[in-house]
Amino acid sequence: MSNVQLINNLPFMLSSGYSNDNIWLTVHKRHKVKGKLLNSKMDEYTSIPLAHNHICDERRASNTDIKDCVCKWCYSYIQATIHPAIRKKMDHNSTQFSNLGYIPKKIYTINNRLRYISFGEVSSHIQVINILKHAQINNHLKKAVWSKAYGYWKGKQLNGNIENLNLIWSCSKLDCQKFIIPKGFNKSFYVYTDEEKLQESKAKAQKEGYKVIECNKMCAMCNHCYENSESTIVMEVLRMGRGKIKLS
Repeated sequence: MSNVQLINNLPFMLSSGYSNDNIWLTVHKRHKVKGKLLNSKMDEYTSIPLAHNHICDERRASNTDIKDCVCKWCYSYIQATIHPAIRKKMDHNSTQFSNLGYIPKKIYTINNRLRYISFGEVSSHIQVINILKHAQINNHLKKAVWSKAYGYWKGKQLNGNIENLNLIWSCSKLDCQKFIIPKGFNKSFYVYTDEEKLQESKAKAQKEGYKVIECNKMCAMCNHCYENSESTIVMEVLRMGRGKIKLS
């Protein structure tokens, strides 16, 4: 059953729920802990989570010898483990976007923005095509996709323009100083274990000619990833375990 609320006959997602094409959308809200209202990076933003794919699971496995992969500190994996209901929504969306007969519909969000793959990752070319179809029919929204799975996105196109969409490639290696923005992507997202490593990498990337933006963890105060279509690199300090992290 749809959780869309009609305002002036337009389908607005004012709270988390199923859209009119049966996709679960999370509407992020600030919440209180012990009576204190906490800051939220994505307060009043709407996002679409997906299930983790097999690569996510392999990188998270306890027997892996990968030490410098951001997936080892995956925020979405931790949250989906603590709150199993989230994982059900992630699985549901991956199933919906894997349907060859999927027909996307238009939605409206609180702040006219939408994030794809807030949790999880794409696991097939079909999912990519359906996400792009969804983005195309919602050209009025300012949208962003974060993905590490470059191979699934490579060369994917639709007939007709997709407006207001940024494709952001997420580097899986922590503290990486090899900078690229893959073909077809607007931006790249790099994660560092502390502020010192971030500043060192920022200086190196700028010296190589890249424009670098530091994530301030308050999307509404910035909106760079949603509104700016230039080729840029966005850098962030690791959200989990921001102290000294041993990678060896």
